[in-house]
Amino acid sequence: MHRILIIEPESSGHHFSLYLKLIVKSLNNKAHIHLLTKSESRFHPAYDIVLGESGGNMITHFLPHYNKINSNKTIDLFVQQCKLYFHIKFTFNNLIKKFKFDKVFFVNIDHIEKALSIFGTPFGDIPYSGIFMNPKFHKNKIGIGAKSRNDSIYEFLFNRLMSQMTLENIGTVDETFSDYYKSIDKIKFIPEPFDLVGKMSRSEARYKYGFTDQQFVILVFGDLSLRKGIKELINGINISDNINLVLHFVGKTNDDTEVFLKENYVQKLLNNGTLLIRRGFQTEEEQFNVFISSDMVWVGYTHGFSGSSGVYYQAASLGIPVIVNNFGLLGWLVKKHKNGILCDVYDEKCVSSSISLMIENEILYKELSNNGLLLSESHKPEIFCRSICEMIVKI
Repeated sequence: MHRILIIEPESSGHHFSLYLKLIVKSLNNKAHIHLLTKSESRFHPAYDIVLGESGGNMITHFLPHYNKINSNKTIDLFVQQCKLYFHIKFTFNNLIKKFKFDKVFFVNIDHIEKALSIFGTPFGDIPYSGIFMNPKFHKNKIGIGAKSRNDSIYEFLFNRLMSQMTLENIGTVDETFSDYYKSIDKIKFIPEPFDLVGKMSRSEARYKYGFTDQQFVILVFGDLSLRKGIKELINGINISDNINLVLHFVGKTNDDTEVFLKENYVQKLLNNGTLLIRRGFQTEEEQFNVFISSDMVWVGYTHGFSGSSGVYYQAASLGIPVIVNNFGLLGWLVKKHKNGILCDVYDEKCVSSSISLMIENEILYKELSNNGLLLSESHKPEIFCRSICEMIVKI
């Protein structure tokens, strides 16, 4: 069997708990699996999920400790990539003294793709591949993203990366990116997966969380950062005259979010029961329960975010309509699949009226729900697993 080294440094987020889990599942009994991740990952609940999926057929190796740079500045992000690159190279050089790897695979090559382009492969003549989660440089050219002065540089670096002989292929969950590079066989579209499984009915889940039949529950799930548009959502709720709206925030907060949640007008929503917050990692069963109990999912990213979202596909899999910003890949997806409402999330009146439209127009709501279910048919986890096998071990 092949011996595969899978690299995913970060244990938080769905790239570890969902992508890595499904990748390990798809390769189990087909390859000897090795995982390279940060040492902190062993203490994250998602690591236990991945370990359980491996059935004991996975050896974990840990990168040297390094502090992640908390900055969105271009130079800082590049320095971060360089640090990770050389940590991976150092660790890999030690590992190949003990193991003979047939392939290296990056769950999220975004962590390091620019450093790979500049410094070359750290894996010698061993072939590697990975998933490019959030390519940006092409989006302005196709009309779904803002122009950046770095677009041409990043496109040059990516093309340079693609010229590496040992880079076998790049998967992408961005259909517009695979279309942009449709003439290059190395680039493969991989449908972003969902994996919501649970036993509770909708009524049971709503009872569990104390939601009545009259309430309209809006879920914000996952990374509860300000870029998720939670401030814009609350601003829209505050001008609504619908007394049956409930906001259900579920996931991981950061310092900026916690500061925002202490604002008086947010505290008022918490005190009157309009806003409920469940902090921290959610088990697979808990994830299913919070989704199935919801009427709508908010995916209204701000701050220039133009990528995909696992939450978008999770909502679609249960036929739950979404509201997204009329920008980026999510806006493009909703225009194409019609499973939600496009909205200028910075306009509180637009936010409020979009929610009202979803509540009041039952025919529209049902149409959006059905379209989401139809979309999810091509994003089932088994399709993702099959695509990964084709990329890594050609099975």
